[in-house]
Amino acid sequence: ALSLAHRDATVARVLPLVLWRQRHRLDLDRLRREATRRDEDQALGYFLELAGRLGDERRLVQAAAALRDRRRRKARMFFSGPHGPRAIAATRRNTPSEARRWGFLMNMGLDSFRSTFDRFARLR
Repeated sequence: ALSLAHRDATVARVLPLVLWRQRHRLDLDRLRREATRRDEDQALGYFLELAGRLGDERRLVQAAAALRDRRRRKARMFFSGPHGPRAIAATRRNTPSEARRWGFLMNMGLDSFRSTFDRFARLR
C-alpha cells in the first residue's frame, strides 16, 4: 500500500486510518523491515505518525520516530507523476507540516486526512 500511495491519493488518504484500525494486530518490527527493504521507511513513518496523531495512539507515534532518517534533508514530491509549475506551487502551499518533517511535499492538507479519519475511525 505504501508504494501505491505514491500513485493514488485515495490510498494515501486512507492509509493512516487502516494503520490505526489495525494497530493492535500490527507487527511493527516486521512492518519496519519490509518498508525499509522496499525503501518506503520514510513513507511508513509518515503514515504511522499521522495515524498516531489522528487517533491519539502514542505507540504509533513512537514507532514512527524510530524510522526517521535525519540524513534526508531535501524534500521531494510524495506523489509520482509529472508536476507542472502550478501543481508545485499548490503543493508547497498545502503540504502538512508532518509531511515536511518526513521530507515529503504533497498537495493534500492535513484536513483531508482528518476528515477521512474522523468519518470512518469509529465504524465497526
